[in-house]
Amino acid sequence: MNLLVFGSCVTRDTVPLLEADGLHLHLYVARQSVTSIGHPVSDPHFESLHLPSKFQDRMYRGDLRGDALARIAQAIATAAGPCALVWDLTDERGGVLTAPDGSVLTRTADIAGAGFLQDVPGTWAPHNFGSLQHWLMFKNAAEDLADELRRLGLWERTVVLHNRWAEEDVRGRPTPPSLGLGAVAANEALDTYVDLLRSLGWTVATPDVRPVADTHHQWGLTPFHYTREFYEAAAGAITGALADRQV
Repeated sequence: MNLLVFGSCVTRDTVPLLEADGLHLHLYVARQSVTSIGHPVSDPHFESLHLPSKFQDRMYRGDLRGDALARIAQAIATAAGPCALVWDLTDERGGVLTAPDGSVLTRTADIAGAGFLQDVPGTWAPHNFGSLQHWLMFKNAAEDLADELRRLGLWERTVVLHNRWAEEDVRGRPTPPSLGLGAVAANEALDTYVDLLRSLGWTVATPDVRPVADTHHQWGLTPFHYTREFYEAAAGAITGALADRQV
């Protein structure tokens, strides 16, 4: 089965374990919030940013286009065989910026690290992950995405990965914050978003182990760069959820 990933390195790093169960990566869309889907950014200020990594820049320009759903639809159309979609919410953590014309930009570590958000035009408004406004925008976007996945015939093969953040690393030390958000606050907010998705009918897969951050992770130490045990549990939760849907 072809695997479509809409999310972060969390799901992407689980892919090698999922491949053992017959799921093969066909699409990876990262650095996009669900609320940016279909809300392209036309402000030339943002077009001027070019990130050093080709992958980062490609994902950033996809967010400017709000093209996650279009890419999912294209992937389904070009796939040889059935597809399954896994969505994780890690890249929602930075919240979004919105403009009066309806444009939505995802606040990612890539553009924050480039210092680009310090010069954002004053017409743009920030909405932090966990805020009421962001939660309401997320709710509307999740409902719209669910409708589109039904239309595409993918709804029964869609799983949300509920990856709670690690509060401690393998040494027992507190994990550092990401985009100003610590693990405790992130988990409190994340749980409300996942509960919302469950209430809207989304299938949720929750790894059955305590998350622990790996100090030697290839992408560095963060609350969502885990030990292998967590990725094994995540893969099991995803395949189990798909099996429960009789995929």
